[in-house]
Amino acid sequence: MSKASLKKELDLMDRQQLVDIILDIYTARPEAKEYFEFFINPDIDKLTDRVIDKAKKEIARVKRGSYSRLRISKIKALDKYFASFNPGPDRILDMKFRLFNLCVLQSFHSYYPPALLKSVSNMLPDLIKYADTSGQFTILLNRLQRYLSNPFQADRQLKKMIAYQLNELGIDIKVNDRTDF
Repeated sequence: MSKASLKKELDLMDRQQLVDIILDIYTARPEAKEYFEFFINPDIDKLTDRVIDKAKKEIARVKRGSYSRLRISKIKALDKYFASFNPGPDRILDMKFRLFNLCVLQSFHSYYPPALLKSVSNMLPDLIKYADTSGQFTILLNRLQRYLSNPFQADRQLKKMIAYQLNELGIDIKVNDRTDF
């Protein structure tokens, strides 16, 4: 059913029928219940903490000691889940950056195979595209500059991939990949 046909059907119903349908949805679907509870009492910090905790759990998945079993699809699903609550563009950008940051920081502790390194670095264009469309590009650019100038933010190989991604997008940011003291 399309959105337009659903809207047409809902327009034909009276107030009590709409209330009954909403209550039926509330009891039938846990996702709808969660959305309505957030709609009535929006606690963005609680939602953020819940998403970050799930992301940390996913990112920390390893096998044989330190071989990462991170699934980028799960991280992207968490990002989409968070954005579905409409917390505002600044919060969405912050969540996208935090998820990216968590994936990058885990590269110090786990072995990322080449495909996973590429997947993590491919999160960056999506982040930049969102920042550009939401009018927060300069905020993100400053944040990325601080992030990549710190030699302890990511391993050298991932930083090179991130720098390559940025250069492909036409963004010139200095990357500090020195690890000597």
